[in-house]
Amino acid sequence: MTITSPRQQARRTYSRFDSPGWVGKVLIDALGDASAGRVLDLGCGGGALSLAALSRWQVSELVTVDIDPIAGDEIRQALTPEQAATHRHLRADVMSFLSDGIDGLRSGSLDIVISNPPYRMARWTPGMAPILERAGLPACTTIYGDVPVDMIFVAQALHLVRAGGSLGLILPDSVISGVALAPFRRALLDKHRVARVIQLPRRAFKGTDAQAYVIVIQREGCSTSVQLDRILADGSWLEPVYVGLDQATRRMDHGYHRVGFPKVIAGQRALRELGVVATRGNLSSVQIASSQTPTFHTTDFPTFTGSTVTLPPLTLLRNADIWADAGDVLVARVDRRLERKVALVAGGTARLSDCVIRLRCPLGISERVVRGLASTQGQDQLRSAARGTGARHIAMGTLLDIVV
Repeated sequence: MTITSPRQQARRTYSRFDSPGWVGKVLIDALGDASAGRVLDLGCGGGALSLAALSRWQVSELVTVDIDPIAGDEIRQALTPEQAATHRHLRADVMSFLSDGIDGLRSGSLDIVISNPPYRMARWTPGMAPILERAGLPACTTIYGDVPVDMIFVAQALHLVRAGGSLGLILPDSVISGVALAPFRRALLDKHRVARVIQLPRRAFKGTDAQAYVIVIQREGCSTSVQLDRILADGSWLEPVYVGLDQATRRMDHGYHRVGFPKVIAGQRALRELGVVATRGNLSSVQIASSQTPTFHTTDFPTFTGSTVTLPPLTLLRNADIWADAGDVLVARVDRRLERKVALVAGGTARLSDCVIRLRCPLGISERVVRGLASTQGQDQLRSAARGTGARHIAMGTLLDIVV
């Protein structure tokens, strides 16, 4: 029989991934010598961020909030008697509307809010709308009607921090670079000053390969530009990149902006400017398994990136599904190494999996497109544009921005 510890159970139930000590230090250092009178750790877990804050600042009060019943005891055990004297813990669900006055938590009552929200999606409910509205943020959901938990945490933090106060948050790439959440990023940039976004190495958190970021927000004025940083797996830092509001609205990850807008060589153009049309396949894995007609899935890409593939000849009448034909360029939409899966259809035809994007090119440029995507520059662009945990994915609009 396998015995599950309370911490392991918390990881499963609340999608909890405690911050490594070095990540907490990065977050606190990024906030700098902020005025740290009252500090709130929202979704505190085991208190790694709280301990990092106490090692840097003298605080008048530390408030921790978490829905996990063991979190409060974990933090209390980690504090010194002096630290415990200024600590209060509240068990509450951050995804619910936090009314002013609960255990002294009032709008604008905190100097600093720090948080590492759970890495999960939640089904959208009408009760989430007022949480976002009072923070001046739009109600954005994914195409499946889900909302990143992180988005609600950001709204709660903005509601509780005082004017001129600071937020230090650890967020996954759904909020930082997700296409559906671009309106959320724009509202955040227009209403508050997003000072820095630091891209952490993948697998910074044990048990997940999620791409995470440290974001520093100051509740004052609005953003004019954003500093993007990146830490590599060996602990080294890359040179920062500074982006304007439109670029930050699009995405706020260093890796994308460092490569996603390469220096354009004479004659190069974005795929959309070349008239390339992107279409996503529509067959599920179940439909592929039962299909009587030729199909093409991510497992059918040739080993060599950018090579040709010959599909079977059509022997039945074509239906209304998405088909690939000679001259089409196929790119994996979802895959761990999607940048490697690029192929030119030399002949034949097949119905496409929903994990494959078909690029239909104007006459005479298909080979240019496949060569460009398979080149070092193209591979860098695809790699930086892909996002997600585990099997990464790329949006069709982002794909069409790639320059060849």
